[in-house]
Amino acid sequence: MTGPGFYRTDPSDPEAPVLLDEHNGMRAHDLVEYAEPSLAFGLTGPMELLALYRFAGMRGEGDADFTQAVVRVPGEGPGADTTHEINADNLRKIRHGGAPLTPPSIGGARQCTAATCGAWIIDVVYVRSGRATVVDAQSSGDGNLAISLGSGGRWSARMLAAGVPLLAGEVRVRSHFATCSEPGRFRKRKAS
Repeated sequence: MTGPGFYRTDPSDPEAPVLLDEHNGMRAHDLVEYAEPSLAFGLTGPMELLALYRFAGMRGEGDADFTQAVVRVPGEGPGADTTHEINADNLRKIRHGGAPLTPPSIGGARQCTAATCGAWIIDVVYVRSGRATVVDAQSSGDGNLAISLGSGGRWSARMLAAGVPLLAGEVRVRSHFATCSEPGRFRKRKAS
Protein backbone atom coordinates (compact mmCIF):
# COMPACT_ATOMS: atom_id res chain seq x y z
CA MET A 1 0.00 0.00 0.00
CA THR A 2 1.13 3.53 -0.68
CA GLY A 3 -0.27 6.24 1.61
CA PRO A 4 -3.83 7.53 1.51
CA GLY A 5 -4.34 6.32 -2.07
CA PHE A 6 -3.68 2.71 -0.95
CA TYR A 7 -2.37 1.69 -4.40
CA ARG A 8 -0.66 3.51 -7.21
CA THR A 9 -2.87 3.62 -10.25
CA ASP A 10 -1.48 4.27 -13.73
CA PRO A 11 -3.88 4.28 -16.71
CA SER A 12 -0.96 3.63 -19.09
CA ASP A 13 -0.02 0.42 -17.26
CA PRO A 14 -2.42 -2.47 -18.05
CA GLU A 15 -1.23 -4.36 -14.96
CA ALA A 16 -1.79 -1.47 -12.52
CA PRO A 17 -4.90 -1.58 -10.31
CA VAL A 18 -7.86 0.60 -11.26
CA LEU A 19 -9.65 2.70 -8.63
CA LEU A 20 -13.41 2.04 -8.94
CA ASP A 21 -16.36 4.29 -8.07
CA GLU A 22 -18.68 1.31 -7.52
CA HIS A 23 -18.72 -2.49 -7.28
CA ASN A 24 -21.89 -4.57 -6.77
CA GLY A 25 -23.77 -1.51 -5.51
CA MET A 26 -21.07 -0.62 -2.97
CA ARG A 27 -19.36 2.79 -2.94
CA ALA A 28 -16.78 4.51 -0.76
CA HIS A 29 -18.11 5.40 2.72
CA ASP A 30 -20.86 2.76 2.63
CA LEU A 31 -21.08 0.49 5.64
CA VAL A 32 -20.37 -3.13 4.71
CA GLU A 33 -20.11 -6.54 6.33
CA TYR A 34 -19.15 -10.04 5.24
CA ALA A 35 -21.95 -11.61 3.19
CA GLU A 36 -21.02 -14.98 4.71
CA PRO A 37 -20.20 -14.63 8.44
CA SER A 38 -18.02 -17.76 8.43
CA LEU A 39 -15.51 -15.85 6.26
CA ALA A 40 -15.25 -12.89 8.67
CA PHE A 41 -12.23 -14.16 10.66
CA GLY A 42 -13.16 -11.84 13.52
CA LEU A 43 -13.79 -8.78 11.33
CA THR A 44 -17.40 -8.28 12.22
CA GLY A 45 -19.29 -5.35 10.71
CA PRO A 46 -20.13 -2.74 10.26
CA MET A 47 -16.96 -1.71 8.46
CA GLU A 48 -16.57 1.50 6.47
CA LEU A 49 -15.66 0.95 2.83
CA LEU A 50 -12.77 3.30 2.01
CA ALA A 51 -11.88 2.33 -1.57
CA LEU A 52 -12.37 -0.30 -4.27
CA TYR A 53 -9.63 -1.46 -6.66
CA ARG A 54 -9.89 -3.81 -9.65
CA PHE A 55 -6.85 -5.93 -10.39
CA ALA A 56 -6.21 -7.74 -13.65
CA GLY A 57 -5.91 -11.50 -13.35
CA MET A 58 -2.84 -13.29 -14.63
CA ARG A 59 -3.53 -13.36 -18.38
CA GLY A 60 -1.34 -16.35 -19.17
CA GLU A 61 -2.78 -18.27 -16.23
CA GLY A 62 -6.45 -17.74 -17.16
CA ASP A 63 -7.21 -15.97 -13.87
CA ALA A 64 -10.19 -13.64 -13.84
CA ASP A 65 -10.03 -9.98 -12.79
CA PHE A 66 -10.86 -9.39 -9.13
CA THR A 67 -11.83 -6.45 -6.95
CA GLN A 68 -10.32 -5.66 -3.56
CA ALA A 69 -12.05 -3.51 -0.94
CA VAL A 70 -10.12 -1.42 1.56
CA VAL A 71 -12.17 -1.15 4.76
CA ARG A 72 -11.82 0.54 8.14
CA VAL A 73 -12.73 -1.66 11.10
CA PRO A 74 -13.74 0.25 14.26
CA GLY A 75 -11.40 -0.38 17.18
CA GLU A 76 -11.71 -0.05 20.94
CA GLY A 77 -11.01 3.59 21.78
CA PRO A 78 -9.64 6.63 19.93
CA GLY A 79 -7.14 5.89 17.19
CA ALA A 80 -7.71 2.14 17.45
CA ASP A 81 -9.42 1.70 14.04
CA THR A 82 -7.59 -0.66 11.69
CA THR A 83 -7.52 -0.84 7.91
CA HIS A 84 -7.88 -4.15 6.07
CA GLU A 85 -8.03 -5.35 2.49
CA ILE A 86 -10.78 -7.84 1.60
CA ASN A 87 -12.00 -9.41 -1.64
CA ALA A 88 -15.00 -7.18 -2.45
CA ASP A 89 -17.08 -10.13 -3.66
CA ASN A 90 -17.14 -11.39 -0.05
CA LEU A 91 -18.86 -8.20 1.18
CA ARG A 92 -22.35 -6.79 1.07
CA LYS A 93 -23.59 -3.27 1.72
CA ILE A 94 -25.61 -2.86 4.88
CA ARG A 95 -26.17 0.89 4.74
CA HIS A 96 -25.58 3.74 2.33
CA GLY A 97 -22.80 5.98 3.59
CA GLY A 98 -25.02 9.06 3.81
CA ALA A 99 -27.77 7.44 5.88
CA PRO A 100 -27.87 8.20 9.58
CA LEU A 101 -27.73 5.19 11.89
CA THR A 102 -30.61 6.43 14.02
CA PRO A 103 -33.97 7.82 12.93
CA PRO A 104 -33.95 11.58 12.23
CA SER A 105 -35.73 14.16 14.33
CA ILE A 106 -38.39 14.68 11.65
CA GLY A 107 -41.20 12.40 12.82
CA GLY A 108 -42.89 9.63 10.88
CA ALA A 109 -39.72 8.54 9.09
CA ARG A 110 -39.05 5.05 7.79
CA GLN A 111 -36.00 3.56 6.07
CA CYS A 112 -35.88 3.34 2.28
CA THR A 113 -36.36 -0.28 1.21
CA ALA A 114 -33.95 -0.07 -1.73
CA ALA A 115 -31.22 -2.67 -1.10
CA THR A 116 -28.40 -0.19 -1.75
CA CYS A 117 -29.88 2.85 0.04
CA GLY A 118 -31.36 2.58 3.54
CA ALA A 119 -31.75 6.36 3.98
CA TRP A 120 -34.51 7.71 6.22
CA ILE A 121 -37.51 8.99 4.24
CA ILE A 122 -40.96 10.46 4.84
CA ASP A 123 -44.15 9.83 2.87
CA VAL A 124 -45.73 13.16 1.90
CA VAL A 125 -48.64 14.39 -0.23
CA TYR A 126 -48.37 17.41 -2.52
CA VAL A 127 -50.84 20.11 -1.44
CA ARG A 128 -51.87 21.14 -4.98
CA SER A 129 -52.14 17.77 -6.73
CA GLY A 130 -52.75 15.34 -3.86
CA ARG A 131 -50.06 13.10 -5.38
CA ALA A 132 -47.96 11.04 -2.95
CA THR A 133 -44.16 11.03 -2.98
CA VAL A 134 -41.20 10.44 -0.66
CA VAL A 135 -38.67 12.96 0.63
CA ASP A 136 -35.46 12.69 2.64
CA ALA A 137 -36.12 12.87 6.38
CA GLN A 138 -33.48 15.49 7.04
CA SER A 139 -33.52 19.20 6.37
CA SER A 140 -31.52 20.40 3.39
CA GLY A 141 -30.43 23.97 2.73
CA ASP A 142 -30.60 23.38 -1.02
CA GLY A 143 -33.88 21.43 -0.97
CA ASN A 144 -36.65 22.49 -3.33
CA LEU A 145 -39.56 21.19 -1.25
CA ALA A 146 -41.12 22.53 1.93
CA ILE A 147 -42.91 20.03 4.16
CA SER A 148 -45.20 20.68 7.10
CA LEU A 149 -47.15 18.44 9.43
CA GLY A 150 -50.84 18.78 8.72
CA SER A 151 -53.97 17.71 10.52
CA GLY A 152 -54.19 14.00 11.17
CA GLY A 153 -50.40 13.70 11.43
CA ARG A 154 -49.80 13.57 7.65
CA TRP A 155 -46.97 15.44 6.02
CA SER A 156 -47.79 17.76 3.13
CA ALA A 157 -45.35 19.22 0.62
CA ARG A 158 -45.14 22.22 -1.67
CA MET A 159 -42.57 23.11 -4.30
CA LEU A 160 -40.21 25.96 -3.45
CA ALA A 161 -38.88 28.31 -6.09
CA ALA A 162 -35.38 29.72 -5.58
CA GLY A 163 -35.36 32.45 -2.94
CA VAL A 164 -38.85 31.68 -1.62
CA PRO A 165 -38.82 31.72 2.20
CA LEU A 166 -40.27 28.96 4.36
CA LEU A 167 -43.57 29.52 6.15
CA ALA A 168 -43.89 28.96 9.90
CA GLY A 169 -43.64 25.24 10.75
CA GLU A 170 -42.10 24.22 7.40
CA VAL A 171 -38.86 22.28 6.86
CA ARG A 172 -36.83 22.49 3.62
CA VAL A 173 -36.05 19.00 2.23
CA ARG A 174 -35.02 17.22 -0.98
CA SER A 175 -37.04 14.72 -2.95
CA HIS A 176 -35.75 11.20 -2.29
CA PHE A 177 -35.68 10.62 -6.06
CA ALA A 178 -32.71 13.01 -6.15
CA THR A 179 -30.71 11.15 -3.50
CA CYS A 180 -31.74 7.46 -3.64
CA SER A 181 -29.32 4.97 -5.18
CA GLU A 182 -32.33 3.22 -6.79
CA PRO A 183 -34.81 6.03 -7.62
CA GLY A 184 -36.68 3.92 -10.19
CA ARG A 185 -37.92 1.70 -7.37
CA PHE A 186 -40.47 4.36 -6.42
CA ARG A 187 -41.69 5.33 -9.87
CA LYS A 188 -44.91 3.84 -11.19
CA ARG A 189 -44.36 1.57 -14.15
CA LYS A 190 -46.08 2.56 -17.38
CA ALA A 191 -48.36 -0.05 -18.95
CA SER A 192 -46.79 -1.48 -22.08
